[in-house]
Amino acid sequence: MTKSSGSNRPSAPLPADNFANYSLKKPVTRGSQLVLIARALAQGAPVLVIDETTASLDFGNQALVLTEVASLSGDGLTVMLSTHDPDHALAIGTQVVLPHEGPVRAAGARRRH
Repeated sequence: MTKSSGSNRPSAPLPADNFANYSLKKPVTRGSQLVLIARALAQGAPVLVIDETTASLDFGNQALVLTEVASLSGDGLTVMLSTHDPDHALAIGTQVVLPHEGPVRAAGARRRH
């Protein structure tokens, strides 16, 4: 991915020609998740808020979608990811918030062990 000049937003995050005629009425796939992310980026969203973006995907496609999300974050886009899988948050998050039955139980920078 490349950054557009004068901005920390990616200029071409996803190959749009691959998704131009993609139907979102199909079952959830890696393609449909990437289409939704591309749509948000095309609308100029300053923050990408993602809820369970890897739900219903197999492990390989989970990894591909998470890699794309991590790349967007690395390019300067603010990404807020909600997931039930702590491994996903630890794999790509820089800040992690752990709620438990309502209140936040822990929050802070991700630590590598």
